[in-house]
Parts: sequence; C-alpha cells; structure tokens
Amino acid sequence: MQSTNPFALAPRPVHFVEAGHRVDGRTIDEFRPILMKTGAVSRASGSAYVEFSKTKCICSVYGPRPLRGAASFSEDGKLMCDVKFSSFAQHSRKKPGQDADEKELSLLLQEALQASVCLDSFPKSVLEVFVIVLESDGDVMGAVTTAASLAIADSGVAQYDLVCGCGVAMVDNQVLLDPSAIEEKHQTGSLWLAMMPLRRDVTQIVQGGTWTQERTAEAIALCVDACSIIHSQMHDSLVRDLKSSANKS
Repeated sequence: MQSTNPFALAPRPVHFVEAGHRVDGRTIDEFRPILMKTGAVSRASGSAYVEFSKTKCICSVYGPRPLRGAASFSEDGKLMCDVKFSSFAQHSRKKPGQDADEKELSLLLQEALQASVCLDSFPKSVLEVFVIVLESDGDVMGAVTTAASLAIADSGVAQYDLVCGCGVAMVDNQVLLDPSAIEEKHQTGSLWLAMMPLRRDVTQIVQGGTWTQERTAEAIALCVDACSIIHSQMHDSLVRDLKSSANKS
C-alpha cells in the first residue's frame, strides 16, 4: 500500500545522477532557486527570510543589549545564536525544546558568524540571533547561515563582510552541490562551508564521511564558487529591500 504520510521521503532512485543530471533536473554543480527577503519580523532589530527551494528559515536579531552579571565586564560584545526546527519542519515530528542537533547547529552558526561581526562596536553588550527552520529539505546550515548574516546586516550592526554558507554531499561517488534531503539521506560523505567571500576567509568548515584529497578539494571549490554567487544575491537583496523601505517612507 502506498504511504499517505506527507512527510515521507521519496524512495531511493536507481541513479542519483544520470546523463549529467540529478533526480530534480539539476546538474551536479547547480544550486536550487534561492529567495531572500529582509525585514520579515517587524519587532526585531533585524530579520531575514531565506529559501533554498524547499528549505526555508526565518531569522530574527535582537540587540545589542547590555550584558548582565560577570559577562558585563567584557570589553568586546558577545554573539549568541539559537537554532530551532519548527515542529513541522522535518520528515519526523520533533519534541518540544532544543535537542542535541539544534544545540550543535547553534554552536556551528555562532562560530561561523563570530569572525564577521565587529564585536568591538558594541562593548559590554550581546547580540542575539534566533533562527527557526520552517521546512527542511537539505542544506539546512547553508540557508541558516545566510539568513542569520542577512538579518544582522538588516539590524545595522557592523560586519566585516556578509557570511554565506552552502554544503555538498557525496552520493554514488558524485559530489553534489546544495543537496536535497533525499540526497543527504543516501550520502556517504558531507561537507559544509561558511565564508566571507569579499575577504576570502572561510569561517567554518565541517566534513563527515570518507573523502579523498582530490574530492575534498573539489567539494571546497564548489562551495567557494557557490558562496560567491550567494553573496551577490545577499547584497542585491539588501539593496532592493532598502530602496523599497525608502520609497514607502
């Protein structure tokens, strides 16, 4: 009997790449459609909504706010990141509260963004970044990182450069850029990278599975090139939304 569960993943394809194209029609180095919009949460200091096709997330930034307690003696500001999945974001329903995966993603996000934020511009204060993953269909950390940096820019907090992220998956001995959930489910290796393209600085890289040196270099090159494209779209989104806001005022 065919499953009626709307959250069920499709069965494994016979071939993930055939005649140079993936199951969804993309080439191995092709990104899914991207949507970006700032100002998504009116009461936040800054916010952004980002879609990597069916992977969707929203980020709200609050502060900088004065630090309390012993941490208030820090000369530089602090960055705090919190990543959560909505109860309907994944193929299996999650329990309330932040689980271990969300805590790990929050730490990864903080490490990816830390080097980009001018922390000395808000001494003895904290900038809080909250991301909710509304729908998860692969390359979640790429979308989360991009949304968070875009929201910080929307807040007006100084950054050395925008941070964007993307991932690849090794599937059937092919390196696939911006993998979907079904591709990630059957991957034998994964690599996620965050960087500041204008400064050519990689701020975070996480690799799992078995990789050769040549395939690792191929994966990193794919991510670096993709981040440059994402960075350009982030810049265009900020300019477009700023002009739209100015025209309304």
